Parts: sequence; C-alpha cells; structure tokens
Amino acid sequence: MSHKIEQVLEQTDGLGDADEEYSPVGEYLWEASIEGFYNTGAGLAQEGLELTGDQVLMYSLAGNTIGLPFTGIEGPHGSISTLPERGKFHRMRANFKAALGPVDQARDIILPAALPIRGWVQAPYATVTDVGPTNLATLDWGAGFVDQETGAAYGFLGVSALVLDGGADILFTIQDSNNDIAYVDLIVFTAVAAAATGERVVALAAVAPGDIERYTQLMYEFRGGAGALRSCTFAVGLVRSFQ
Repeated sequence: MSHKIEQVLEQTDGLGDADEEYSPVGEYLWEASIEGFYNTGAGLAQEGLELTGDQVLMYSLAGNTIGLPFTGIEGPHGSISTLPERGKFHRMRANFKAALGPVDQARDIILPAALPIRGWVQAPYATVTDVGPTNLATLDWGAGFVDQETGAAYGFLGVSALVLDGGADILFTIQDSNNDIAYVDLIVFTAVAAAATGERVVALAAVAPGDIERYTQLMYEFRGGAGALRSCTFAVGLVRSFQ
C-alpha cells in the first residue's frame, strides 16, 4: 500500500523563452495504490475493490492500535489490473483517487508542523458485542491541539460485519473534550444497519461548540430491540488539520 500527493503546476514561460517555467495552481492530486494477492470469491476483498462510485479507503501500516498513524481518503478507483487467476487467489493492483475539490484537498494535505502524519487511529479494527452506549479509550492529541478554532476534523468509519439480531442499527459518534472528563459530540456518523459500508464525515471548527478540543473518544451504541447476539466489526480513524 502506498499513496502520493502531487501539486498541480501550469507552464508559465512564453514562446521563445530560453527555459521552461512552472507555477502552482493551488490544487493537489492524491492517489493511493493497493497491491497484493486477493481472494476472488463473491463478497470478498477483490469484489470490494471493484465497486463503482466513491469508496472510503482506510489503513494504518503502523499497526492496529489506537493512536497509531492513520490514512483515510474517500474516492473512486481509477484503474484495476490483475494477473491471471491461480486457484482462489490472484495478484491485483488498484489505484484510488480523491473525490475532493481543490479546497478540501488542500485542507486534508496541510498539516501542522508538530504532527507530520495523516491522522491517528481513533478505534482499532475489532469486533464489539456491547449494547452501549459504550465509550472507547481516549485519544490525547497533545498540547498543540488545545482549542483548535480553525481547520477541521475528518472522521472515517469502516464497518466490515454487522449482526443486529433484531435490532435497528448501530450509531458511532466521535466526541471531544478539553479536560478528558466532559465530552460533547464532534462527529456523528450515519447510523449503520447493514455491512459492509464506510463513511467520511467532516466537522468544521467554526460550528458548535466552537472549536475542536485536545481529547477525542469514540462512542458506539446498538439501537432498537434487545437481541443478545448483536455484534459489529469496525474501525475508525480521525484526521485533524489547521487552516
């Protein structure tokens, strides 16, 4: 897995100039590549990579632990190439491009000097069975993220499996706090009633409660019904940026 960011340039030299000259136009191109051996069965990895339309792509190469570096993007696959199938698995490469305009791309890319990573794992990939509402472990972004009044927070949710056992859905909410005691809702994802699915939600610091605080946590809640066999397998990432 890899990704690249390219700044779009335009050629600005005139006819007859001795050298070529280029200037940035204020836009960025983002592309991610996934390459490996994938299972060709229905409903498995390859079928997911081949879906049309925008997809939520999430990964953490550092590991599956809260607070580790995280990368998230929303966009369509640009191209997919495969080698001839051999048994259940074959080699495949898929390229994804960001489904964002210039302003949102720049906002995702420009990060504070104190945090040279895309974002952090807010909730590791795992299966939960609690009815909820249940709060997962706190993520401390550090002193550089106290009362962030400009910029935005980008929440990424990926749900790979869901058993509701007669219930209605499961709701995921990222909350923030300035003291790691009292928390308020920051990002509320769309309630999930079926898997697999993913979503990217943006929270601007300009909206209530007026800023994005230092501490964040994830809360989830199974809603409706009282089935005893409810479970959900999911992961959540959070990216923060300054403007």
